[in-house]
Formats: sequence, structure tokens, C-alpha cells
Amino acid sequence: MTEERRQSVRIASKLTTFIKFPQTGKVVRGLTNDLSGVGIGFTAQGAFEPGDPLEIELTLPDRTVPIRFMAEVVWSIVEHAGQHAQEPSLGVGVKFVSIDPKDRTAIMQYARLNATPPGP
Repeated sequence: MTEERRQSVRIASKLTTFIKFPQTGKVVRGLTNDLSGVGIGFTAQGAFEPGDPLEIELTLPDRTVPIRFMAEVVWSIVEHAGQHAQEPSLGVGVKFVSIDPKDRTAIMQYARLNATPPGP
């Protein structure tokens, strides 16, 4: 059995994100897999390497104003390369580097309110 190292509630959630590579200005669209008060996981097309800085924008369902934050890639893995895809689709995990405390609180509240209770 592996030890769970996460200290924040993490929930599965499918939200559209926009990911910008600050060095090139390239923007790609992604879809979150999960989110927590310390970072998010998402799927997107592109080349993501651990340590890459990213500017990310996502909108929680109960908010009209998007949350924008700086993040750093922690891990990435090829999830599936579609037959017609120009670039592979990657699963990416990022940690927050710079986020407004109010936005972090909003993400944590969203995660807590939408968390599935543990099974029996």
C-alpha cells in the first residue's frame, strides 16, 4: 500500500483551462482531471516538461471571473496520441507558484464541497 502524501483535498473535476507558455506566448486549451488547493492535473496537447513555468486560467462553475495563476509542471505523461493529432495528448500535473490567496481559497472550497465521501 502506498502512502498518501497529499495534504489537501483533491477532487476529480472536468473544467476547461487555458495554458500559456510564457517563454513563447503559445496558448493551448486543456481539460482538468483533478484540482486541489496546491495544484491541478489536466490533459492537453503539447510538450510539457517538469520545471516548465505556465500561466493558467480556469473558471470554476460557480464563478464568472476566471482564476489566473502561475504554475510549475511537476510531472507529465503521454496519455494517448490520437491518430489525427499533431501532438501527443499529455496528462500534466502542476503546482501553484503564484496564486491570489482568495482564488486558492475558492478552489479549496470548491474541492471540499464537491469531494466524494470515502466509501465504507
